Amino acid sequence: MPLVLFFIFAVVAVAAALVMITHKNPVYSVLFFVLSLLAFAGFYVLLHAPLVAGVHIVFYSGIIMVVFLFSIMVFGMNSKGTGEARLKNSSIIGLVASIVLLALFISFIKSGVDDMSQSLPMSDDIKSPGDLLFKKYLFPLAIISILLFSAILGSTFLVAKNKLKA
Repeated sequence: MPLVLFFIFAVVAVAAALVMITHKNPVYSVLFFVLSLLAFAGFYVLLHAPLVAGVHIVFYSGIIMVVFLFSIMVFGMNSKGTGEARLKNSSIIGLVASIVLLALFISFIKSGVDDMSQSLPMSDDIKSPGDLLFKKYLFPLAIISILLFSAILGSTFLVAKNKLKA
């Protein structure tokens, strides 16, 4: 049975990814991306990692997709995937965001880093990884989330700026 489920998840993931990159409507592309991410969460369940599957669904299929859809709506993309940026002074916003990110990075380097290469203790509960993530490694987790968010916004601004020039 696990082998059958594996092939079902694999076919769904590959088909959704192919439709995602070939569809002309960006909103439908995002929805097919969510479908492929859900299929990948099925792989984690098959590997007996329900916590990783749950985190994958919440973070990638939930939060990151909301940011993608927000970016599509902000820039008013139509069915052809083009649109005009509604934000003015995006260069100033990018500069301010870069300065804030650089300040966070410098403060992280100056504060010192514990040895993060330790493996997590294996257990069936979610308390121990949660304690490690939200107590000991809260600052690196916040830095990673800021980096991901700034990368999404930066790439969206670059694409919008290049499409406006064309």
